Amino acid sequence: MADFTPDRVLFVFSQPYLSRRRERLLADGLCRLSPLPARCIRLEGTGVSLPQALDIAVAEGARAILVQPVGLPFSESLSSWLPGALAHWQASAPPELQLRLGNDLALAPTLLGTVAAEAIGDCAQARPIEGVRPSLGPRGWSDPGTAEEHLFVCTGQRCHFREAPRLRALLQDELRRAGLLERCQVTESSCLGPCNLGPLVARYPDGSWYRLESLADVKELVATVLVRRDAASRLRVHRMVRAISAAETAG
Repeated sequence: MADFTPDRVLFVFSQPYLSRRRERLLADGLCRLSPLPARCIRLEGTGVSLPQALDIAVAEGARAILVQPVGLPFSESLSSWLPGALAHWQASAPPELQLRLGNDLALAPTLLGTVAAEAIGDCAQARPIEGVRPSLGPRGWSDPGTAEEHLFVCTGQRCHFREAPRLRALLQDELRRAGLLERCQVTESSCLGPCNLGPLVARYPDGSWYRLESLADVKELVATVLVRRDAASRLRVHRMVRAISAAETAG
């Protein structure tokens, strides 16, 4: 393998449930401690996508980029997917650019040793459980609500790679304008698949899946599918077989 000396590091991590504050703390810490110019991105959500981050690095003059996964451990599924995704981007990158994918650092003895030592060294600050009221969640989690339809919005890494818009926020804005916010419940999910058809939104109980690539697509979905009740939208890419059978039986 040819020698490789990076001039830029792109840290990538995946964590579905993470506040913006903690995301910022992680990113700022990694970039501050990196011996090379660095950027840190989350592989899901609404931030800068992986292709965008790579494009930015090239525009800033990077010619040897190390993409370093960060996780304890990093997802095996993403570890298998990333090489091909990076190759897809590199196919249209400057020919002189070098791009490497770093190893999973979760099994590095020094890192594991640091984690174990920090756990014991910081145990005096550990939060006591005595006196905490037993609970499995807020009281409202027992109430299914009054929604008649459920929209599942994919926020998975592959849709993020395809630069999915902020679908949940955009959908809620359009539903509010149409007076449908109480009728339609919008929930973010992890990967829905088939990923190559994304960014995806699944509608239930209809069982239809739609590809929404822009604000215009979101507006069209709300206007045609949810307001006019035209389920055969051009945006639909899939429908569950059982849903089709049930519709035919009802008809």
